[in-house]
Amino acid sequence: MTVQMSMSKSQPAKKLRRHRRWDRHGYLFIAPWLIGFLLFTAGPMIASIILSFTDYDLSRGAWVGGENYRQLLWAPHPGGGHGDPLFYKSLWNTFYYTVFAVPLGLTGSLLLAMLLNQKLRGMAFFRTAYYLPSIVPTVDSALLWMWILQPDKGLLNQFLMWLFNTPPFEWLESLLGYQITPPRWLQSSTWSKPGLILMSLWAVGGSRMLIFLAGLQ
Repeated sequence: MTVQMSMSKSQPAKKLRRHRRWDRHGYLFIAPWLIGFLLFTAGPMIASIILSFTDYDLSRGAWVGGENYRQLLWAPHPGGGHGDPLFYKSLWNTFYYTVFAVPLGLTGSLLLAMLLNQKLRGMAFFRTAYYLPSIVPTVDSALLWMWILQPDKGLLNQFLMWLFNTPPFEWLESLLGYQITPPRWLQSSTWSKPGLILMSLWAVGGSRMLIFLAGLQ
């Protein structure tokens, strides 16, 4: 009985040591990500918040408190109004982009995951093909989309010019009384935001699709 009691007491201690060992191994495996997050994400964010309260010119900084935020948000502007007009314009552009890009991206990823969740022959190939655009380097993707959205010789506008010359659009042009022309996309202040939203849909088959696909399975 004494031996059994000593064994029963030692089992929780062994289990505790095993769990602690697993914890150490877990922290060791996630250490590269944690170090990268602290150095390249959390660190710059904290530094930006601190610098926002200073007058900083890359060589030295003087503490100004909330003066930067006062000028940015509500201080009288020489051109009229309050605050920095560029700040409010950038805020509107961000809101516009978010309202359209986020729902379209999530919906596209979900629909693509539902499509790739079917049990069909060759599905592994299609999953790989739809995922590949998300791992294309950003510079290459930007160059590709600049070519697609080029207003005069771009692939998209070439297609639109052909489409606008078809009988239905010719009839619509005669009804409206003016010629329909393709947009200037990134060279237009009106169409640049829709162009960027269109570019963001390039990666609907990336990590979000994988998360949805894992949930469906």
